[in-house]
Amino acid sequence: MKNILVVILCTCCFFVSSEIRAQKISWLEGTWSGEGDQPDALTQTKWKVNFSYEPATGILKVDYPSLGCGGEWTLVSSDNASATFTENLSYGFDKCMNGCKVIIYHLDNNYRRMYYYDPENPYLQVAVALVEKQ
Repeated sequence: MKNILVVILCTCCFFVSSEIRAQKISWLEGTWSGEGDQPDALTQTKWKVNFSYEPATGILKVDYPSLGCGGEWTLVSSDNASATFTENLSYGFDKCMNGCKVIIYHLDNNYRRMYYYDPENPYLQVAVALVEKQ
């Protein structure tokens, strides 16, 4: 009985996870560039951020050229005004914090505001960025 329950729970998690990944966020489609700020950082506080989102694949790729890190964001949730992601770095682990929660807000047709939260403390905002559609 215990094994059946584990299989059912794993199957449900798979379908929920697949459904979230399949969500299309049309207001985020395209390529975006801007600048971020880490007001409490001990080192560089201003940095460049570039990302692209392709709704057909659901993949958001991010690059921080001035910091030397980047990777992909995994969608957690979205609606017409915001989207929440988990950042998964693929390089520059020694330069950037991996696993941040990132919330993107739809400001208007050309701008998005992004807030970054510490992976250890999801209520602690560690950075903010403003990006413009390219």
